[in-house]
Amino acid sequence: MKTASLLFILLPVIIVGCAQSPKGPEWVEEEMYTLEADLPSTAVVGEHVIFTLRSWLPNSCWKFSHIGINSSGYDVFITAYMKRSPEDFACAHVVTPVVEEGSYIPVFPGEYRFHFWRSDTLTLDYTVIAQ
Repeated sequence: MKTASLLFILLPVIIVGCAQSPKGPEWVEEEMYTLEADLPSTAVVGEHVIFTLRSWLPNSCWKFSHIGINSSGYDVFITAYMKRSPEDFACAHVVTPVVEEGSYIPVFPGEYRFHFWRSDTLTLDYTVIAQ
């Protein structure tokens, strides 16, 4: 009887303990240097300006994460991000090319300046005229 009582007391602890898995490590995220970008020189207000950016991943542990877009007036700031797990330590030193597509919708007519991130002090700049 004592064994059965102990089992009923421990069973919820065992089930709850097994159901709770530890949270995995947070991804390490960094900006990616933009080698080049392709985008049209003209656009239509309210329609997507589709761009393609080219970059690379420095080794096999890094993966493409996302493209961040921020705008201020007619300036559009575009940054590509890569990520890796902090648990990755044995990485093949192979540079992997990355080609990703994104878009931006101009809301007013005018000359938009697209700034693709290269470093904290350098961008690759293009002009798109929206009509």
